[in-house]
Amino acid sequence: MARNKPKLPDNIYRVCRLRGGFSSQKNASEAFDLLENKPEKTSTSEGSLKDYERDAQTPTPETVLLMAQVYGAPELKHLHCAYKCPIGKNLYEKTPSIDQSDIYHTYFDLMGAFNRVTQIQSQLHEVISDDNLSKEELPTMDSILEVLDQIAESSREIRVWAEKRKIKEEGM
Repeated sequence: MARNKPKLPDNIYRVCRLRGGFSSQKNASEAFDLLENKPEKTSTSEGSLKDYERDAQTPTPETVLLMAQVYGAPELKHLHCAYKCPIGKNLYEKTPSIDQSDIYHTYFDLMGAFNRVTQIQSQLHEVISDDNLSKEELPTMDSILEVLDQIAESSREIRVWAEKRKIKEEGM
């Protein structure tokens, strides 16, 4: 009688592996073994991949770069930084999404932010002109940073979208 295995929670490495067409860690590990210039610091054995997907171990940045390449998932680089790296957790205001399906929404968000650039340009000039940030200027600076964050976030999403399309083109 077969035992029912509990379903592993979907973590970023597992989702990207499955989306990359690798049904098991063994299949993925075999794909890593076929890489010609695989860096020494990478651990991509079947057991290591299982550990990453169970959150028992965190892959090195070099391993994440390889995973993104093999899985055809450039978003994994951003997701790894946002979820696993202390610096990335601090830098990413909003955790990146693993789903890049709505590029049009991203486009319109970016256009809205671009429309506010002229307004914040003069506000930013006024705030930084005296090389001081006063208490009264804090709300203005917060709204400026909000627009800049939206531009940065949309730029990352568009970059990932473009990288995925480039991978698809090169694969054909």
